[in-house]
Amino acid sequence: MLRTGTILALIVVSAAVVSAQAVSGTYRLQRDSWAYRSPDSNSGKIKRVHAGKLVNVVGLKGNFAEVLLRDGETGYVPQSVVGLARRVPGAAKRANTTLIISKDSGVYARPSSSSRRVAEVHRGGYVLVIGVQSPFLKIRMKDGVVGYISASAVE
Repeated sequence: MLRTGTILALIVVSAAVVSAQAVSGTYRLQRDSWAYRSPDSNSGKIKRVHAGKLVNVVGLKGNFAEVLLRDGETGYVPQSVVGLARRVPGAAKRANTTLIISKDSGVYARPSSSSRRVAEVHRGGYVLVIGVQSPFLKIRMKDGVVGYISASAVE
């Protein structure tokens, strides 16, 4: 069960593969890349996309972000190119999503379980997702603490 917020898709995680995530909005490209026909760099190139340009992300598939290109075509770019943890000002309002914690989990300073633990979230609690750095979610807790949790910790 999900509580208030703009939700594009549910988070589904198995092992380290993220098939879809609660993410949508406008992001700035961090570097030049190709937009591909499907979420596979061998699927064929659609067009070149350039660092600094804005893209409309509509979802995630594996290690790729599904984007709407300027001409209305759907393309896929590597998540690392999109910089999903870095929101574009004004877009954050659409991406804020409140999710329920499904299992106790550590909250980390960086998107790695080997980084410093800054807090803990507990089953049944709510967190506000403010970014995605697969397979981690950047969250803000009620007390203002910002950190990363594994995507597998939420419903």
